[in-house]
Amino acid sequence: MTEHTLSRRAVVRGVAMCGLAGVLAACAEDEPPTQTPSPPGTPKEPGTVLIAAADVPVGGGVLVPGSVLVVQATPGNFKAFDARCPHKGAMVAAPDTTGTMTCPAHKAQFQVNDGSRLSGPADKGLTVIAIEVVDGQVRRVATQG
Repeated sequence: MTEHTLSRRAVVRGVAMCGLAGVLAACAEDEPPTQTPSPPGTPKEPGTVLIAAADVPVGGGVLVPGSVLVVQATPGNFKAFDARCPHKGAMVAAPDTTGTMTCPAHKAQFQVNDGSRLSGPADKGLTVIAIEVVDGQVRRVATQG
């Protein structure tokens, strides 16, 4: 039987390649973007009812079809935001008891009153969606553009 001997150069080269593989893996994206188009039939049109006002808890919010997060920070004070985090597109959670909406993917945080960025990797706040409450229904409204 023949013996195989490894040279110092071969060992160093192998260790260096393993280290390089680790560095490249660490630099890679840890997850693919989660942005997905809204499914057909989701409430995008002005005048579309998003949710009954009574179904949105005070101090909380509800994610409705079309990636819309409708919140009621204080009684009668409704706001709506595009629920996709501006960082990677993951769905932001409804506000917690402190009035903070948090992205579960990378922990970006947003203010319930206006969607502004509080902390985390997002570079801007949530996009505000124009709404109105008519006859107990939260509806999208046309925006000036």
